[in-house]
Amino acid sequence: MHTTTPKPFVFVLMPFREELRDVYEVGIKQACKDAGAYCERVDEQVFEEQILERIYHQIAVADVVLAELTGQNPNVFYEVGYAHALGKRTILLTNKDSDIPFDLKHYPHVVYDGSIARLKSDLETRIRWMLEHPKRSLTRISEEAAFYINGVRIEEASEIRIPLDRQGSLQLAVQVQNPTTRVLQTSSMKTAVITSGLFPGRIPLPDGRHMHYLSQLSDLLPGEWTWVDGWLPARPGARPVGRLLEALTIRIFTEVGYRDFDLNVELSDPEDGYLR
Repeated sequence: MHTTTPKPFVFVLMPFREELRDVYEVGIKQACKDAGAYCERVDEQVFEEQILERIYHQIAVADVVLAELTGQNPNVFYEVGYAHALGKRTILLTNKDSDIPFDLKHYPHVVYDGSIARLKSDLETRIRWMLEHPKRSLTRISEEAAFYINGVRIEEASEIRIPLDRQGSLQLAVQVQNPTTRVLQTSSMKTAVITSGLFPGRIPLPDGRHMHYLSQLSDLLPGEWTWVDGWLPARPGARPVGRLLEALTIRIFTEVGYRDFDLNVELSDPEDGYLR
């Protein structure tokens, strides 16, 4: 059956040397094709930005990053470090295990000892497994930052109580902390709240819910706190009565994906009324 679904993308990091031509053309490319993916190197692409910017972007959007370490090329090592920092699924391969530097020895490698047939077979197996067992790729930043509402860490909570104002609108503030010992560049992230029709927003989603963007994050020094907030007006005619649990999703966007926190929020007005 014909399908327009794009094939998974494998971005290849390797030196552009003649002695590695067959490794790429016969081994890597064919392994990707047989596994149901397609692969490219940056020298095969047409683009206008600087080459390093292009490499960063292709690493970020790739389903799998593959790196040929033969010859210990410093550019490839640098690009592998960037891929690891983004949490990308990465396959390392080399002709001889003597080319594996100390900092990468604890990562699994495909060592093919000059045999392109061995390379193709082992590589196809690994790519196929990764595609059949996908992993959500997110920047490490979004996983290390801690997110709170009203002092409750939302990664660990299933239900949070938030007061409404007298008009039934929700003033939502998400506190963000850097619990690490280094700077977190959270300004590269965006934060949004996804709600039901009780809080209709400017961005309707296909599933009938609405998205509201919160204010922009700033970079965080070690131990520092900040917050992002937004005002969510209630549906016209809503009024305080009864008890209500509203399903909200806090969505953290990064350059390579997003992370969701699904919450049940008990909404109340300052006098313990509820919105319906």
